[in-house]
Amino acid sequence: MTFVKKHPAGLVSFFFSLILLLVACSSTSQIPQTSTPIATTPSKVLSPTAQKPEPTGTLTPGNGGGTGWIAFGCNPDPTHSQNDICVSKLDGSGMRQLTHSLVNQASLTPVWSHDGKRILYRVDTDCPHNCQRDDIWLMNADGSGKTNLTNNPEGANWGASWSPDGTQIVFNSSRDAGYPQLYLMDVGGSHVKHLLSTMWGEGPVWSPDGKKIAFSSNSIHVNGRDDFDIYVMNVDGSGVTRLTTTRGNDGVTSWSPDSKRLAFYSYRDGHPEVYVMNANGSSQTRLTRGPVNSASSMAYWSPDGTKILYTYSSDTNETSIYVMNADGSGQTKLMDVWSGGGDAVWQP
Repeated sequence: MTFVKKHPAGLVSFFFSLILLLVACSSTSQIPQTSTPIATTPSKVLSPTAQKPEPTGTLTPGNGGGTGWIAFGCNPDPTHSQNDICVSKLDGSGMRQLTHSLVNQASLTPVWSHDGKRILYRVDTDCPHNCQRDDIWLMNADGSGKTNLTNNPEGANWGASWSPDGTQIVFNSSRDAGYPQLYLMDVGGSHVKHLLSTMWGEGPVWSPDGKKIAFSSNSIHVNGRDDFDIYVMNVDGSGVTRLTTTRGNDGVTSWSPDSKRLAFYSYRDGHPEVYVMNANGSSQTRLTRGPVNSASSMAYWSPDGTKILYTYSSDTNETSIYVMNADGSGQTKLMDVWSGGGDAVWQP
């Protein structure tokens, strides 16, 4: 992923800006309008990366319980800055580019529907006067039927997550408050509901059992402390509970399939690393341990809960997709995705 701003584009944007800064330093030492699908360029088959998996431990056999395919942010032509969405098998073979962003756009953060037939994603569009518009889009698994669900020029919209039954989407938007808050909408983009209007809400993730939504919040607009922590709440916005309290930004990325644990990344040790914790915030455990000027983030559980995909950015400005066992062992490099890629998620 390549992001250039923290607000209003959000927590993940901010985090990855810091990641890229660390890397650079190391090299020198609304109710949306009804949308209709737009015509798309047929997906093209790309050559898989020559990078072979490099085991750093013992990865358990199996494809994580899904189809063996993943979706991720990619930059097929590293000489250009546009980011797109690609899919491939776990080993990088059969890679296909699903989106074809314009020069002033980036397609980011894919999210599979629970039946594996559709993908939510974010489109950032640069606009005049140093602004940037963010909208949530939907497409079929083959890249067809692209539809802008939010289509809201009044605020940035991103951070989409499916309800388990596939009928609703929780997301964050800056349309009302000037900073991100949480909303619900139907899968077609209608019936937008302000879910949590009393605090900053960003990067929501709906639990597989349908009972909870985890998200990140920054209290800078309340007390001036520019620090993100992870919270959880009921799906109606009640029962908000803070899960992390340590110094350093924390960002939640996924629930385990049984809804008992959360994968997240944290700067609490000086640079982003992947952690897991119980759904009530207990047993916060660090899984990755990279060099000081590296970043491990954007961790997503496999469908069977045995593995976790994550994005690793090295101190030489290389970005790769890794997989590991759910306990952090067997960390294995799957493929390089160039600067700006990552956010790999399993197809159910």
